[in-house]
Amino acid sequence: MAQQAGVLVASRFVQGIGAALVSPAALSMVTLLFTQRQERARAMAIWSGLAGVGVALGVVLSGVLTTITSWRWIFFINLPIAAFAFLATFPLISESRAAKRGRPDAVTLKRAMSGPGYSSVGTRRPGQRRLGMVGRKPYMVGHQEFAALYRVQAPMVSQWLSPSRGALDPGTATVVSGVRYWPLGFACRYGTLTPRQKQLDEGVKARLMAEQGEGWLADLGDELPPIVGQHEIIQAFHLPSQGTLATKIAADGFPRADWILSGSRLWLLETVLDAVPELRAVARSVVWEPDEHVVKALREGTYDGPGSQVLTRGRHAKYPR
Repeated sequence: MAQQAGVLVASRFVQGIGAALVSPAALSMVTLLFTQRQERARAMAIWSGLAGVGVALGVVLSGVLTTITSWRWIFFINLPIAAFAFLATFPLISESRAAKRGRPDAVTLKRAMSGPGYSSVGTRRPGQRRLGMVGRKPYMVGHQEFAALYRVQAPMVSQWLSPSRGALDPGTATVVSGVRYWPLGFACRYGTLTPRQKQLDEGVKARLMAEQGEGWLADLGDELPPIVGQHEIIQAFHLPSQGTLATKIAADGFPRADWILSGSRLWLLETVLDAVPELRAVARSVVWEPDEHVVKALREGTYDGPGSQVLTRGRHAKYPR
């Protein structure tokens, strides 16, 4: 074992790098092992719950281990666990390869160089997608879900947004149909960014992921695919009124919403566009012809039509964007 302090510190550093690689590797294995949507959602909920339990129990169990044996076991304990995981990989995990290998772009290089500081700031560019996440919806939260993560009432989120408190930057949110929404990853991390840290409810996080089904844990707003609500859909298809769309939704004649957050339905833009042929087939008076300019603006994150700004009335619009 280490005979000098420098060797010990270096060993712990390497061990920390390995620990940092475990979480994304485990998540990727979950997506490979569980192919059915419901099974995968349940597995991810269990995985998230165990991760939270591990954070709490790790400190306690490590203290018990070093008390019963010696401090050297903080290294030894990983060997049998790693050996078991290595041997179990071959019979359980099948090989998978991307059809096309990606190449790092300028954004990727900038993030790698900027490190943790870059991830603490969010900007609203919902048209840009993270490499490998195209076609998959991110886990999202509205005011009510954000509040539930920290065991507070929904109006508290509006107070965090207050300019006088400055606890939550409005720029971290994506505005859809006049309401703010956040990636679940950022919402879970928010409690660590405040002067007085807030305790995250891991159970609520797991429940939200299970309810939303298959998805990915997004963080920054610029990693989100285009998301639309009723305001954007009405504008994209130039529908005569909101009642026309509401009637279509109520009669199950419109695609099922990808999210129902704080009582509002949201869709991936691609979900709506993929349903256009079916909508046309049963349409009587509505043409269901998407406006290419509106669709392009939604994809590029430059849409400034109805719904792009926080509503001036309602419980979610107490403070301007």
